[in-house]
Amino acid sequence: MAVKFIFTGFMLLLAACTPASAARQVPTPTLAIDPNSISLIDPDDLPTTTFEDPRLQQAETQYQVLCAHCHGYQGGGQAVSAPGETARLGMKLVPPHDATGTTWHYADPVLFAAIKYGIQNPLTQYPMIAYDLMLSDDEIFGLLEYIRLWWTDEQRAYQAEVTQNLITAREESGLPVYPLDAPEGETE
Repeated sequence: MAVKFIFTGFMLLLAACTPASAARQVPTPTLAIDPNSISLIDPDDLPTTTFEDPRLQQAETQYQVLCAHCHGYQGGGQAVSAPGETARLGMKLVPPHDATGTTWHYADPVLFAAIKYGIQNPLTQYPMIAYDLMLSDDEIFGLLEYIRLWWTDEQRAYQAEVTQNLITAREESGLPVYPLDAPEGETE
């Protein structure tokens, strides 16, 4: 006990006598992008909603708050120079949801599940958190409706066809169409 007390006292004395400059140097982290070089958009230049449908107004707001920081405010996806240096680390960039991306290639149940349960495999896709605790199923469908507005008529027609094909295949197989259709305890 006395040795422990002497050792503790010695360490306190040593710390008090050590000049501040000799204290352990902690390296300052560097950023790939200088925050001072980022230009901001004047709030007057931001687009305003033109939707009269309350569902689309809500979906637009939720997209801007929950999705846009990764997928782009106009659905253009993550810029190569995005903070986090995703591309430099060998991970896939966050995909665009607009007509330049491939979101329209996927059936609604697949997109629904990605939003509800997230994407956890960074080797094949950029990881995305699950929004099942933040968004109701109806709000997720509203987001999908909003995202479709960025697609061409042909892309919307194709996506409607693959959605119907998947729904038909799942119904014929006796599988739930959407995770919310699954019996208690079963999900995709």
